[in-house]
Amino acid sequence: MSWFSRRKPSKKTPLVLHAPRLGQTQSLLTVRHNDGFAAATVGQLGLATAFSPRAHEITDLICAHLLPEVKISASQTDLPHTIDLLRSAAQTGAGIGLVEARNHDLEPDQLTRTAVAAMAQALADLGALGPELGEQARFLMLAGHYLARRGEPALAELVEQLRNLA
Repeated sequence: MSWFSRRKPSKKTPLVLHAPRLGQTQSLLTVRHNDGFAAATVGQLGLATAFSPRAHEITDLICAHLLPEVKISASQTDLPHTIDLLRSAAQTGAGIGLVEARNHDLEPDQLTRTAVAAMAQALADLGALGPELGEQARFLMLAGHYLARRGEPALAELVEQLRNLA
């Protein structure tokens, strides 16, 4: 019986960490990879780590270099709140990336399904967002995670990608 001997990919098999692309983040964080205890734990650890000095450094880099390149559609009244929401998304992604970086079995160009699920849960916790703002929040969360995993040299790649969209 060949169906019995076929192996399914392990949930522990890491995914390849690609640079996030604004406008192309929908599929990664909307697919449910794992909604269990592990994802909730990584999410909570990521939220706690998001307040670390390193996560703040990553978030500051994102706000200084990436956020100005993102076309935010918000009224003058809503703009400060929108920026705070996007900053929080980036900071949460950085926290989850830093937690994931502690996994010694993982290379910097890999991510786990558990981290993907933790970021998806964190995005769901932001509440209902419009399509454009939702995409921007997903992108900045993934950017925070990406920079936490790949380091500051990866920032240039993200900035270039955003500038090519314009």
